[in-house]
Amino acid sequence: MTIIILNYHQTKTDMKRIALLVLMVMASIAYSQTNTIQIINYTPNPVQFKLKGTGNFVVIDCQPIIESVNYATINSGQSVIFNQYNNSMTTSSPIPLWKVISSAVGGDDYTANIPAGITIPAFVSNLSKWSNIEIVSPTGDHYQLYKDCEGTGGVFSTPAGATITAQWNQLAGNALVLITP
Repeated sequence: MTIIILNYHQTKTDMKRIALLVLMVMASIAYSQTNTIQIINYTPNPVQFKLKGTGNFVVIDCQPIIESVNYATINSGQSVIFNQYNNSMTTSSPIPLWKVISSAVGGDDYTANIPAGITIPAFVSNLSKWSNIEIVSPTGDHYQLYKDCEGTGGVFSTPAGATITAQWNQLAGNALVLITP
């Protein structure tokens, strides 16, 4: 007969560590950047755009803020889906550089260069959701569609008389941007 004697103090400490680990994994999954943005260009011309993601923390200036540095292009009749900043080079409209503003949430302010391996850490990207698109029409007009970081307002379509029509639609945290002539 084997008798196992457990050290109560050691077992209690191990359980605390396991509980903390489980909570961290659950929080990481719950707040990971799992939302997508899909852009569909129904116009007869290519359209340029920039994307931005922000946090939901109004008290810290909506940080983290992650925005594309350069314009990407979506061709006529094309659809592109972005689900993570760090794999933005794998789309048909690649975005290589992201400006990261995250000092208020314990990160650094810098430019992420995805092709060079300078990526955005998960603890920063997981706190943000797609929130903004700046569109440049074929005639050079700039339009900005967005939802504010509080989630209570924003601009969801181009104004009347715009040279293109664009609409921002949101469902379950995912964004769909439709661009039409």
